[in-house]
This record gives sequence, structure tokens and C-alpha cells, in this order.
Amino acid sequence: IMQSRSGHSMNVLSGTDSNDDGIAEDRPNVVGSPNITTSQTRAQEIAEFFNPAAFAKVPATGVPFGNAGRDVLLGPNSVTWNATATKDFPLPGREGMRLQLRTEFFNLFNQVNFSDPNATLSSTGFGKITGSAAARMLQFGLKLYF
Repeated sequence: IMQSRSGHSMNVLSGTDSNDDGIAEDRPNVVGSPNITTSQTRAQEIAEFFNPAAFAKVPATGVPFGNAGRDVLLGPNSVTWNATATKDFPLPGREGMRLQLRTEFFNLFNQVNFSDPNATLSSTGFGKITGSAAARMLQFGLKLYF
């Protein structure tokens, strides 16, 4: 099974409560393009997935919201290949019984699929990717059929 996804929609949050509603999830102001248009190495992409300078400090206290819309960013794409291999062995002297050996591979080609970058403006890691999905995993099983 091959699964390919475009990035998740992401909201950029200011990390402060400028509208005094008790929830620090207000949006900042957009002052430029968050998209990086030049080619990046993997290390550059991890360090700066989007342009953090495109977002300005939060609006003044009492101003309800910044002008950043919902879901203004897309996170990293992901591709995963999963596979299963099985082999049935008849059991000698046991008519109708067989043993199945099963091997399952998750993320077969060990593709690195990055997590979404930090999208909270007040964070020191704003714009950085700090994690990834699971690496390759193998699972083995035996099943006895009667």
C-alpha cells in the first residue's frame, strides 16, 4: 500500500492573548509571503520550513485578531509504503492444518516524513521542524489454521 499526502493545513498562532478572552491562540499579522521560493537543502528546510519574517508581532491589546487567515500554511508532504508477505506451510500428518508465516513492513523504504513545523509566533522554534513520523518498522507473526 502506497500512501501519499500533501501537507496538513496549519494555523499560525501568536501565542499571546491580545483580545483578552483568556485563550492564547490569537492570530498574528501577515506582513509578507510565508512561502519560501528558493530551493532548500533538507537541513535548511528543517531549520526554516516557511518564512517566519512574514508574520509580525501580535496586534495591540484589545484588537480582536491579526489579519492571518485560517490554514494559511501547508505542512510537509509525506509518502509511506507498507507491504505484507505471507507464506503458508502445510503441516505433515495434520490433514487440513497449516502454519502461516507473516511479515509486515511499515514505511518499507524508511522515507523520512517530517512533522508539521512549529507555528506559534512567540515560540523560539517558530518555523522549525522538530520531529518526524516513525521510521521503518517490521512485524512478524505466526498463525495456525485448523
